[in-house]
Amino acid sequence: MITYFKKKSSKWSAAGLALLVLLVAVSLTNAKNARADDFSSTLAAELDAMEKNNAPLLAKLDSQLRIQVEKTIRQVMRDLGQALPLESIEAVPKEHQWLLKFTGDGTGFANLWVDDQTGEMEVVKFGLDLSPDRVDPSLVDQAGQSLKEAGFDGNSKFKIHRNIELDPTLNFPYEVQTKFQDGESEVLFSNGHLTRLFIPLSPDEVTENQNQFAKQALSVIRKGAGDQLIKAYHLISGRKKYLTLEYMDGSHVYFDSETNEISQIGVPSLSDHMPSSMKPEQLIQTAAPIVSKLFKIDLNEYSLTFNKKAPGTGTFSKPGELYINFSYNNLGIYLITRTNVNFSK
Repeated sequence: MITYFKKKSSKWSAAGLALLVLLVAVSLTNAKNARADDFSSTLAAELDAMEKNNAPLLAKLDSQLRIQVEKTIRQVMRDLGQALPLESIEAVPKEHQWLLKFTGDGTGFANLWVDDQTGEMEVVKFGLDLSPDRVDPSLVDQAGQSLKEAGFDGNSKFKIHRNIELDPTLNFPYEVQTKFQDGESEVLFSNGHLTRLFIPLSPDEVTENQNQFAKQALSVIRKGAGDQLIKAYHLISGRKKYLTLEYMDGSHVYFDSETNEISQIGVPSLSDHMPSSMKPEQLIQTAAPIVSKLFKIDLNEYSLTFNKKAPGTGTFSKPGELYINFSYNNLGIYLITRTNVNFSK
């Protein structure tokens, strides 16, 4: 009987443990759902109150346009995670738009441009610091878990910032970015998807080969650039892991830690003057040897365009290849970024 009783009790212990684990999992899920419900209901009440407060300022619009503008405002504020007060509304006849200015917290823009016929958003620029209770709880949990999986040690106490941007003139599609910062560590989400982890390293963790590679690359742009290594970071984006090294003289290199493929390299501009009026031929002659050494690329196969909205910047492009964006002044080229985004637009 004693033997039988022990076997029986061990079976019940296993079953009891499984039941306990299940109950804990259900409790955590319910807690997370409760947090999400609280977040949604609070924001919904704020949006309703916002609409009433906006009514006097939107009264200048005809009724049909106003209905759509109100929908557009609600969509942006819902994505922002907070209902901001509308400060003013101005006509922009030249662009066939209405400009809506909101009261933000000073950490970013708070402007929305809508079509003056349809009320649909045309340009959006918002930036706002948020407390954790203003963010989808699943994002907060995922940010903390991502840092732990990347080797971050400790409890995360996040500073959260959200940006929303839409600008067709710059080829920026509608994007909601949420950045979680814990000291120098950073987790970035784009439209709810994890896109980047930024984790600080001790300079001692950088190998001598990595340090020498970065210094040699910097010397291609300016002789002697890259003195004492002072900061290092791991940047994880998708399946790639990049290494960013920063030096005391202000130089930096950002490259794939496995292939050494450089994504960005820069030295101090050393000049506060306006960019020199170098002709395209001169710029090509200046850039060609640098690009050849850094990327093994022949610029004769690339076309050159300048960004008229940002003097001193240009882009080399070739169909099917990454863009080579650069900044220059009267002392020459001081920053090069190789990416799939054309900065000249």
